[in-house]
Amino acid sequence: MPLIKDQLSFKISLLPGDAHGSQLASCAEQIMHLIEDIRPDVAFQISRHDFGGVALAAGHQSSLPTSTLEACRQSDVAVVCVCGDPKYGIQLEQGLLALRQELGLFANIRPVKFPSESLIPLSSYKPEAVDGLDITFSRDLTGGAYYGEKQEVGEDAIRVLPLRLARLAGTYAMQFSPPKRIHSVDKVNVMATSRLWRSVVTDIFSHEHPQVQLDHVFVDNAAMILSSNPQNLNGVILTENMFGDILSDQASGNSSLQTFWHQRLCPASMVKRPQPYPKLSDKLLILSARLDRTRGRPTWVAQHHHKSSFMETLLHNFDYYLEALNSADAAAIPAPIPPPSSPRDTTNTRPMGVIEKILTHAGIGLSKSYVEMGDMICVKVDWTLTSELLWGGMEKTYN
Repeated sequence: MPLIKDQLSFKISLLPGDAHGSQLASCAEQIMHLIEDIRPDVAFQISRHDFGGVALAAGHQSSLPTSTLEACRQSDVAVVCVCGDPKYGIQLEQGLLALRQELGLFANIRPVKFPSESLIPLSSYKPEAVDGLDITFSRDLTGGAYYGEKQEVGEDAIRVLPLRLARLAGTYAMQFSPPKRIHSVDKVNVMATSRLWRSVVTDIFSHEHPQVQLDHVFVDNAAMILSSNPQNLNGVILTENMFGDILSDQASGNSSLQTFWHQRLCPASMVKRPQPYPKLSDKLLILSARLDRTRGRPTWVAQHHHKSSFMETLLHNFDYYLEALNSADAAAIPAPIPPPSSPRDTTNTRPMGVIEKILTHAGIGLSKSYVEMGDMICVKVDWTLTSELLWGGMEKTYN
């Protein structure tokens, strides 16, 4: 179902998946309910459907049941929470790949940046290395080594993949002023598919988006830059499925927070190779217990806080953002223009003077039936009007 421009009602298919997916789905529902409460006329029709390990556990033959796929097709948005419980093997990944392909979701857009400058000092990288980091991955999602039979296909069949993705990346880059730089990542010195990729991407940008700067980067060089000077790849990284999967996961470490043992534990408590000395073994046991105790909890939150604390803070701050949107919408509505007021409708009125009466009588194309002090009007001037202006007795005549 295509999205309708400016629509305010959305049909959402929520796919919790397995593991802690149900908890994540509940968090997503809280956010959508808050939007409904604050934003006028916005409504979400939310329905949950089996997917991933939950679908297999319920007896479905596939991790993507037919009913779930059909619900997604009839929705404006499909939200996948978690898919990857190891006890189900590759069946979960097959369901996820099938969902992408059936819905035609060929592009994966992954931004890598800090939402707030206050988080930069908490990065696992030095602040100067990630200050100003702003990378957007545009990754092919339905082609490459992850899909299809392991056989050669015609060139025309695989030209479509980089063609549509390059056009999307170019359109996205053009939304900024100046346009964002495009870094096309491939392995053209080894892989024939990369040679085709580079040829298609170069052709698209030279003919359809000549204003956008384009450069080509080997995938291994891109990985090295992300590890050392990630700011050098600011802009859009355009790449195929497998390269984008690996590089975007690597880049997530640039904008993620330090692990809690880097932040909280003293150097003497760092994990070391086990030794047969009792005192060191005791230290390792203590360290293991401390890691278990804080597992899954953000280090900037008190040790005993949980996801509920995070959601409470998130919803509290999101509330302000939604109210600000309401204010912005109200400010964008033009104020009604009040009708012109008549002197008879106001207090402290006085009768029109003789000159005002004569000018009102002789005015050409007046938009109102009277003349006030300060008005600029056009009148027909002749001897009669001039004589009347000079005749002091006209006040009696008009009164």
